[in-house]
Order: sequence, then structure tokens, then C-alpha cells
Amino acid sequence: MEGVLKGKVEAIEFSQPVKLAAHETQVVRFTPEKFAQLKNGQSTALVAGAVGAAELYLLDLEFVVDGQVSDSSHYPALASVKSPPRWMRPNTGSSDQR
Repeated sequence: MEGVLKGKVEAIEFSQPVKLAAHETQVVRFTPEKFAQLKNGQSTALVAGAVGAAELYLLDLEFVVDGQVSDSSHYPALASVKSPPRWMRPNTGSSDQR
């Protein structure tokens, strides 16, 4: 089966062709390195215990075969963790605690 896996997070859309054999399972990755529209200049790595506002978005996925939606799913997606204000960051030796 050949089709196109399409994804959307808010107004950001991305897609790539996918070819599957009968009963085949495949991991498909949409990475910022391959899809420039997924790059977010405010994003930082998600680290356990990080302080900051995590933004939750809805990820819509659909698999399109011959112009028809064959399957679709919707998932919550953690998009980024923004840097906390200076006064909330761990003390790095600076006396500025405002």
C-alpha cells in the first residue's frame, strides 16, 4: 500500500510518502532536521524536572491513499518547554535574584 502520511499541529502542516507491505508496521519520523516548518526557535530540550511553561498542542495525523483518508488519529503533543524567567532559574552564582 502506498500513501501519504500527513500531520498537522495548529497551522503547521507536514507530510511524506509511505509505502507499506501487507501487515507491515513502520515507524515514520517527522524531525525538524528534515521538516524546517517544525523548527521552533523558542524550544529547548525537554528535561525531567525542568521549570517553565510546557505547551500542549493537538497533533492530527491522517494516512491518505488515492486521495481518500484511509485512517486518522489525534494525539496530545508536548511541543516545547520555554525558558523560565531569570528569577526562577537555579542559582548560578549571580546575586541577581529578581
